[in-house]
Amino acid sequence: MKTAIILAGGKSSRLGKDKALLNLRGKPLIIYVINVALEVVDKVIVVVKDKEEFYKNLLPKNIIIVKDIFNIQSPLVGMLTGMKIASIDYSLVLPCDSPFINTNLLKHLFKCANGFDAAIPKWPNGYIEPLHSVYKVNTIIPLIEDALKKGELKISKVINKLKNVVYVPIEELKKYDSKLLSFFNINKLEDLKAAEIIFNPFITSFFIKKT
Repeated sequence: MKTAIILAGGKSSRLGKDKALLNLRGKPLIIYVINVALEVVDKVIVVVKDKEEFYKNLLPKNIIIVKDIFNIQSPLVGMLTGMKIASIDYSLVLPCDSPFINTNLLKHLFKCANGFDAAIPKWPNGYIEPLHSVYKVNTIIPLIEDALKKGELKISKVINKLKNVVYVPIEELKKYDSKLLSFFNINKLEDLKAAEIIFNPFITSFFIKKT
């Protein structure tokens, strides 16, 4: 059984509301992520900071919705919350604001993770995508718990403690997502407008560059 944990506990000060609930072509952003995740995994867990009942009424009934176990603003808290109930070897972690995530790319990450502590996409400049990654649940849970106890809130600090990580080159992932739109996320109004353009089937020249 495969599980996906979608982190919906963050708020965008620049957008003024929960990113998960931003409207894109008549649907909340998180719905796009959920629909793709359901094509890849058997169980989807959405982790929220509040509005638990609201999300339960909004999202499909087969989605598990849980509230952050700690009142600390860090994606590590959402990861830990979801992994505590995942009850499997490997779990995919996704953000709530990436509407163009590619199913084949996610399937490839699961394959890459087999036998490792994590499979994490890595850009040529060394930048990694920890929220588009697959983790070995039993290995990373104690590391996250230890980090939170020490007040370390950065995912990179935990990843550096993993002994057996496979970093998947972005060039390799282009075989599954040629424009790498899986890593396009919504941080500001301009991003939301760009997402509307990407959905336009007549626009084919759009591409993403990571610097």
